[in-house]
Amino acid sequence: MANNVHDNVFICPKCTNKTLVPIDELDMIGIGYGDLCICEECGAELKARPNYDYTVNFFEDEEE
Repeated sequence: MANNVHDNVFICPKCTNKTLVPIDELDMIGIGYGDLCICEECGAELKARPNYDYTVNFFEDEEE
């Protein structure tokens, strides 16, 4: 099952649990590019990368 841009809680790619939540409130169009999410299970800090098919991938910020 893939993450959808309109979900409120996402599947963490690190621990594979549905515990990845965005820091900021989601707006009407869902999660945006670069929005920070933190996993409540493993503590991973990931940024969102929405796709055109309404799925979301997450990546680690290389700047830190």
